[in-house]
Amino acid sequence: MLSLRRYMLPIVTLAVILIGLRWGSAEFVAALPHFVDGTQAILSIFARMFPPNLAYLGRIGTELSESLLMALLSVVIAWGVAVLAGWVRSSVPLPASLRHVGVMLLRVVGAVHALAWAMLLVHGFGAGPVSGLVALTLVSLSNLMAAKRAATLAQSPAPPPALFDVCLTCLERNIRLSVVLGLVGAGGIGELLYANIQFQLWPNVGVILGGIILMVLVVDVLCSLWRQQPTAQSLTSQQPRQRAS
Repeated sequence: MLSLRRYMLPIVTLAVILIGLRWGSAEFVAALPHFVDGTQAILSIFARMFPPNLAYLGRIGTELSESLLMALLSVVIAWGVAVLAGWVRSSVPLPASLRHVGVMLLRVVGAVHALAWAMLLVHGFGAGPVSGLVALTLVSLSNLMAAKRAATLAQSPAPPPALFDVCLTCLERNIRLSVVLGLVGAGGIGELLYANIQFQLWPNVGVILGGIILMVLVVDVLCSLWRQQPTAQSLTSQQPRQRAS
């Protein structure tokens, strides 16, 4: 019985893979020539990115900083709204129906991807970083309020260090999203990337991709270093003890 349980997961996984290959084999085989041609084309594009146009570095600085600022401001605004909403909820008696409506609205906002919000907001606010900032703020607010609500249901309000950790997670995600939102005209480095791809300026595209990768890696490293700080960990561990005493 123990040996059967031990090998059950790989057996089931292999069966699922075989079933998927059997059902999709005809379509995959038919599309295989296109897949091979597409792979060769992509490799050719990457080859044309070298050597990168280093003279273009000065051009991407503004757009990279715009993407970074969009991601950072969206988290700060969402954090402020979440803290203010928590204070209102604890200080002002609100009808249960109003609270349920608020929770439902947050679920609706979180159910829609930031890219979809950005596409909609571009038609309202116009192309530019304002649309991207609003879209990122909506999604960040939904995530932060969901974290606070989960802590409330667990009978322990979210301590500031825990909420700040959620903010760091939102920042890491928003950095990547800010690049994608630019592809629909919502500001940031994505707009510049899309324009250079359209004109097939591959050496410039290589520089832009390098800048995006560097920005994402730096933000991830800084967030990881913050999470490893002993002060943040001690605050998180001491908060429940102080409440208990």
